[in-house]
Amino acid sequence: MLFKLTIPRDVHLVPAVRQVAERVAQCAGYTAADAARIALSVGQATDTVLARQVPEDDSGRNAPLDIRFEQEGVHFDVWLRYRAEAGDRPAVDPALSREALRQGMESVEFGREGEVAWCRLRRTLPREPVDHQCKAPPP
Repeated sequence: MLFKLTIPRDVHLVPAVRQVAERVAQCAGYTAADAARIALSVGQATDTVLARQVPEDDSGRNAPLDIRFEQEGVHFDVWLRYRAEAGDRPAVDPALSREALRQGMESVEFGREGEVAWCRLRRTLPREPVDHQCKAPPP
């Protein structure tokens, strides 16, 4: 995993999520332009999920949204996981995925595991990564 982010359900956080997504994509080796397109797709998916009503967690608050950025073999994956009622469809409409979400990603998948619904955005890693000086300094 490259990075994990858990945020409260607040649409005002979407710009911050876009910034994080762009920087993580740059650190994965994408050009600045490709990283911006990836961030746009991640932001669109995040905005759609956060705008949806969800069940409350055990403390009576809306359950948070988990966002994971992963490198899986030759792919860069962004997972959005959120709590959903048993009968709910995925928050991100597949029709939307064909347009806005696919601007920066090669594939968009939806599913659920019990009470957790998910959206996975996937793109092949660049063949020749751009060095954005993302390496952590030695301890």
